[in-house]
Parts: sequence; structure tokens; C-alpha cells
Amino acid sequence: MGLFGLGRPSEPAAPLPIPRATRSWPKAQPKPAPSYGAPPPEAAPAAPLEKPASWGGVAPKPVLTPAAIRAAVAAAATPLPGGRRPDPVMFVARAAAKQARGDHEGAIEDFSRALEIDPACVTAWAGRAVSLEEKGDLEAAKRDYARSIEIEIRGEIARQERSGPSIDVRA
Repeated sequence: MGLFGLGRPSEPAAPLPIPRATRSWPKAQPKPAPSYGAPPPEAAPAAPLEKPASWGGVAPKPVLTPAAIRAAVAAAATPLPGGRRPDPVMFVARAAAKQARGDHEGAIEDFSRALEIDPACVTAWAGRAVSLEEKGDLEAAKRDYARSIEIEIRGEIARQERSGPSIDVRA
């Protein structure tokens, strides 16, 4: 039978010729071993480090006290060299971490500190509003939400004005 079982039986096709390679490739030659020069002189063994007896063989973990945290915040609030002001992002990030842990009082303090540095920080206004809402102070939360929306809208209006006049397609 032929193809699809109709007609006469098909004969097997002759095999195609296989081309032979006409070029022979050289075999890989071993590479010489690299020379790194003379070995370095033997170093004297280092003296073991002495640990204070008060450690008991274990290094103490640093303890963050509230005073140390306040000192770090005060240091961050001082003007940087060149008269630059500190960046509120550090306070916003720390406040967000406190907020995620459920420490809304600490988050409100950090968001407020970020707003002292940059009163136009929309993220700080909105974040503080979330913490105030979680604490139950809905009036203050509403004011902070409104302030964040107002700043965002003013920024969008300023971006639109900078981009130039818009083309009115209705005319």
C-alpha cells in the first residue's frame, strides 16, 4: 500500500549521501604550567588575642538604651557638613518598621521628626495618619491624610505647569 494505504505499495527511498569532512583539525596541545616564582617566606605564627576576663570568652552584645537612641536621633538632626539638612528618609523607614511591629507611638514620633526636617514629605504625613488612626485619634488622622493629599495635588499641579500648556483638542 502507498501513502495512507491507497494505491500501490511505496518503495523505500534511497538513503541520502553523508558528506565527508575534508579538513582535519589539529589535536589539542598541552599548555605549559604557569610559573609563579619562588614561594613566599614562612610567616611567624600570630599571637593569640587576649580576651578580657569580664567577657567570659563571649563578646558582649551591644545594648541600645533609650538614651543611646535619643543621642543617635539628635546626631542625625544636626546639620551635616556643608550646611545640608539630614534626610527624612531615615526617620520614615524607621517609623515604618515600628509601625509594622505595632509600635504606633514610636512610629508617630519618627514620622513627626521626618516632618520637622521636610514638611512636604507626603509619605511621612500619610504614615503618621495611619498610626494615628490605629491609635484611635481619628480627627488627627483625618488632618494628616488631608495634608498628604493636598501636598500630592499641589505637586501634580506644579508638574503639569512645568510640562507646558496642554493642547485642547475640542477646538
